[in-house]
Amino acid sequence: MMAKFARYFTQDNQQVYDIGFYDRAFEELAPEFPGLEFVGGWQEDRSEEDQAKHPLPKHVKNLGVLNAARFEEEFAQSRIMLGMGNPTLSPSPYRALAKAVAFGHPHKVKEGSTEWPFMQHDSMAKVPEPYVHQIEAYNYTSFVGAIRKGLRSPPTRPLRFLRMRRDVADRRLVAFVNADWRGEAEAILKARHAGHETQSGGTQLKDFVL
Repeated sequence: MMAKFARYFTQDNQQVYDIGFYDRAFEELAPEFPGLEFVGGWQEDRSEEDQAKHPLPKHVKNLGVLNAARFEEEFAQSRIMLGMGNPTLSPSPYRALAKAVAFGHPHKVKEGSTEWPFMQHDSMAKVPEPYVHQIEAYNYTSFVGAIRKGLRSPPTRPLRFLRMRRDVADRRLVAFVNADWRGEAEAILKARHAGHETQSGGTQLKDFVL
């Protein structure tokens, strides 16, 4: 479970699962997958009142706050890393895929549409199974189905994206540092003096000094 804080189970903002899904899924899947555990490492950051009002599911195990090495050691033993809506744009899904651990990617669907007004990690939206399993928010069938597929058919080899290789990142950095930024600025300033704004959708901005 990709969660750093206990509030991810109950917060209103970007919450993607009913809190009862975890125990319900455990009861359904445990007979099929002996030894099943929902495991994570999070900090209890809620008030005593909130903890009493929203107790965490009984079938989730908190390993406590983990450093990076321990976190990687723990999730590498898993079949699937379950996204919980937060944090967005985390490196953890990439780390999971690089260890041949699937990622459960939650998203919200706009009513009457196929559009996703919210997804936890937009670069995971088009990664195919068995690496990424898409989970529709608040949909128990989608939730338990993604976990079942992750348990039954985990990736057989790591997935590492070409764009994240060190040599590729180094080339992007070199191109950025060596770019002719003054030339770019001169072209913008020239267009602005000619009455053509290229930086803000047509809104006229002030001059700047090179």
